[in-house]
Amino acid sequence: MICIIYQIEKIILFPTSICTMKTLRHPSVHPLQVNDFSSMTVENVVRDLRTEPSRGLDHREVLERQRKFGYNLVEKSRSKSVLRIILEQFLSPIVWILVLAGGASFLFGEWPEGIAIAILIGINTLIGFFMEWQAIRSMDALRNLSRSMVSVIRENQTHRLDSRELVPGDLLLLEAGNLVTADARIIQVHHLQIEEAALTGESFPVYKQTDPCPEHTSLAERTNMAFAGTTVVRGRGSAVVVATGRQTVFGGIAHSAQITQKGITPLEKRLSTLTRQLIWVTLVIALLVCVAGVLRGMDWLVMVETGMALAIAAIPEGLPVIATITLARGMLIMARRNVMVKSLEAVQTLGETNIILTDKTGTLTENEMQVTSLVIPEKQRRIIRFHPRKKAENGQINWLLSVGLLANDANYENGKWSGDPLDVALISAAIEQGLDPVTLSRRWPRVNEMPFDPELKWMGTVHRAEAGYLVCMKGAADVLLPKCQYWGTPEEKVPFSNHPIWLGEHDQLANEGHRLIALACGWQSHLPQPHEFLEDLTFLGLAAFQDPARKDIREAIEVCRRAGIRVVMVTGDHPETAGHIAEEVHVVPPGESCIKMTGNDLANESQEGKDMALMMKAQVFARINPSQKLDLVKLFQTNGFVVAMTGDGINDALALKKANVGIAMGIRGTEAAKEAADIILKDDAFISITEAIRNGRIIFENIRQFVIYLLSCNLSELLIIGIALLGGMPLPLLPLQILFLNVVTDVFPALALGMSKGQSNIMQVPPRTQKVPIITRHNWLSITVYALAIALGVIGMEIFSLKVLAAPATQVVNFTFYTLIFAQLWNVFNLPGREVSFWKNPIVTNPFIWSAFGLCVLLVGGALAIHPLRDVLVLSFLTPIGWLYVLGFSILPVVVIQLLKRSMGVNI
Repeated sequence: MICIIYQIEKIILFPTSICTMKTLRHPSVHPLQVNDFSSMTVENVVRDLRTEPSRGLDHREVLERQRKFGYNLVEKSRSKSVLRIILEQFLSPIVWILVLAGGASFLFGEWPEGIAIAILIGINTLIGFFMEWQAIRSMDALRNLSRSMVSVIRENQTHRLDSRELVPGDLLLLEAGNLVTADARIIQVHHLQIEEAALTGESFPVYKQTDPCPEHTSLAERTNMAFAGTTVVRGRGSAVVVATGRQTVFGGIAHSAQITQKGITPLEKRLSTLTRQLIWVTLVIALLVCVAGVLRGMDWLVMVETGMALAIAAIPEGLPVIATITLARGMLIMARRNVMVKSLEAVQTLGETNIILTDKTGTLTENEMQVTSLVIPEKQRRIIRFHPRKKAENGQINWLLSVGLLANDANYENGKWSGDPLDVALISAAIEQGLDPVTLSRRWPRVNEMPFDPELKWMGTVHRAEAGYLVCMKGAADVLLPKCQYWGTPEEKVPFSNHPIWLGEHDQLANEGHRLIALACGWQSHLPQPHEFLEDLTFLGLAAFQDPARKDIREAIEVCRRAGIRVVMVTGDHPETAGHIAEEVHVVPPGESCIKMTGNDLANESQEGKDMALMMKAQVFARINPSQKLDLVKLFQTNGFVVAMTGDGINDALALKKANVGIAMGIRGTEAAKEAADIILKDDAFISITEAIRNGRIIFENIRQFVIYLLSCNLSELLIIGIALLGGMPLPLLPLQILFLNVVTDVFPALALGMSKGQSNIMQVPPRTQKVPIITRHNWLSITVYALAIALGVIGMEIFSLKVLAAPATQVVNFTFYTLIFAQLWNVFNLPGREVSFWKNPIVTNPFIWSAFGLCVLLVGGALAIHPLRDVLVLSFLTPIGWLYVLGFSILPVVVIQLLKRSMGVNI
């Protein structure tokens, strides 16, 4: 759909800090912010929300609060109505001109012309409507509207109810596997971990606690809050609901994404400029010709009809249809390649993208923790790194992974392991080394445990053995290493004294973006109690974890770089982790230093001078909150960038909506991200973006080619009519004949041009700048020369038929009409540059061009054969020699242009 949409709306943006979002409160208390609840004690939260931590709300209070706050639902953005989609097809100025021309035709009694124009408008409307309606239906199919069930305590009883019935003050019970459906202040925990990657971008689950946080704590560091849209992965706890529906952090982001206005696309800007130029040219030429005719004493009504003919000649009536079909074809091609495009313009706009702001977790990485290195002590006291995927017969590695498997709380359910991501990663590494979890657990059954404590930073399990008990430990290296008296294995151990060296190795891996744990074990002759777990330990080694980069991501980023497109990482994760991944996937070009900025840097920068220059060069933005993502998109757009934003989380929705092109992941993308995006990758493959960019660039070049073709044909019609009138010759073309040319014989060659496969090196040139119009000054020169050449051939045919053949006026019109048809068909061969062969170029080798030629000849033959249509167009049959005259004069423009290009070296 090619629509130039002008609308003025108040832009309501998300607050500059997420902590300013207000929470709906009971009417008897003052409104507080979500940040205020995180900074309050449990007692104060319970008191202010008028609930009881053991009993919960009573039925009467629930009903009152449901009336006050409504259901716990995030309102979905409404799909466009059928009527609105239809009306938007009429917002193009070209369509307005067609409506005016059609109205004028009916006014002057030219019913065939009016009906023909109405049919053209109807075709454009139907194509635009059905393509957009198909995109809306596809988006509706992707939505997952299932509701979650939650456990709450009300009136001292536990209830299972629909999550939409939650109200502020409800006592919410949290267990592993639960989806959190409201914002809540945690009041009790038992080893509770919540995955918040979709909201904050943090790769690792967050351990939750109940103590107050400092005021103005960032969203990612509010460890006493559970936020809607996150998932409990371990432990259990209870929390008091403090916000529901649109008042949650997730709801606020989703609502802001719906009301955040996307700027006009580059294609719309260019078409708007081109349309204004065409309208002014049309009005000026039509007015001049009308005035000139009246001054020469011609009938004013005849001159008004002539002016209408000129208006029809000047406007490329087929442009909206052809542009719509070209974009729709690109949309369908992308659909076959697992890329769902929600709007036609997004395909072309992606081709102009010169910067991609991408999230890290789940976009550049797999969003799945893996053991990437095992660091073990060797007999010669050397530190070696061993990749767990390389199976080796090594007793040290087997002991390390066995302990990692035994001191593990992951569960096997529905054919896969679930639980803490580090536990799952350890089990996967152990299995790859040939260890069997079932066999080990039977050999050494667990008899006691000390679950992980965030304050102690370790966990331990005790297992019964043939001669005593095996204690398995894992935890933070800076805590466990000092407690280890030996290193090696339980069978072969030596005193452990070089703790600082191992801590240095730990720090080095941490700086590379890894998360590490130390593993140790010890034998006890009696069943040890938790305070005895740290006695007589043997250090086994370090396990390094990382959310690895996607396998295809480096290739995709290299393709973007060759195409002149910057890829910048924007994440809520730690700067060192983000920087390491950026270097690994070549977001940072090999050999260059990573330029990182954090959310605090953005908040403190003046964005002037050197600060702005550094910001524009940064390759990584870390610890970024949702409002800062939006600010970054706006900042790059202000500095002249066409911004594509990729993401899959709730925290990406605002930026996805504001970006020139928002790209969401279809498999693991949240509903908020999909709603806000323009393009959805159904296979979550970043590499698909490069193919979409290639298609977008090809589409733009194809649009430029057929616009040059159409405008040169239309301008030739203006010149033909103008020269004939000024020369005192009969009108060479009738208005309905011009409409037939523009709608029938011009459209199909132009459509064939829109289906070109493009140049092979199109992804090895820089993207266009926003200042480059669809038609440049050089293109206008080419259009003018092509039009003059066509006019030369047609006027020559008119003079020849008048002076030499002495043909009657109706026969002269037929000669000029047929000559113009074929001259415009041959005009496509003028488009290739002089640097390519005339006989072998993308135009000549395009099979659609030859098909269009054959179809146009058939249509002209059909117009002659169908008697009513022949009468309406005032056509007649020519003699064989007459057709030879037509053929000769129609080829003349191509001969002239090729002589100018290839013999005289004119660059047109």
